[in-house]
Amino acid sequence: MKKKVIIWVGAIVSVLILIPLVVFIVLSYQHGSIEPIETEIGKFKPDSSWQLVSEDFQPPRTICLDGNCPSAQRVWHSRVAMSNDVLNSMLKGAGWSTSDDICRNKQTVEDYSCFATIDDGEYTVQISTNTKQSKTIETEMIVNVWKRAQ
Repeated sequence: MKKKVIIWVGAIVSVLILIPLVVFIVLSYQHGSIEPIETEIGKFKPDSSWQLVSEDFQPPRTICLDGNCPSAQRVWHSRVAMSNDVLNSMLKGAGWSTSDDICRNKQTVEDYSCFATIDDGEYTVQISTNTKQSKTIETEMIVNVWKRAQ
């Protein structure tokens, strides 16, 4: 008799744990369309001197564990030095703007970075660049876009 009670209690507890776990897993992997986030990051179009080297899209989910979904990231490389004027021109071309002094020297004038965060109410955009100048100029630009929590 005690064995049957223990088995029933174990079965009920297992079901009470497994059902919410299965529901959570199913809901967290349901994906929506990435089209709106693709459209937003697609507004940013560097000129032909920039080469797109990677991109990553996280679709919207019913349960978003990291808080940044949907989101998109694109990484470009160029042999063009970055400056406030160049980056602000790119931002304005995308319909985003910033008036801050967004580029700063690091330890030397050969190594400097730019960083901008734009919030348009629906999306947050972060752009960071790092330029290194030695024998050649090498600049990496990373653009992240994510939908703000409503």
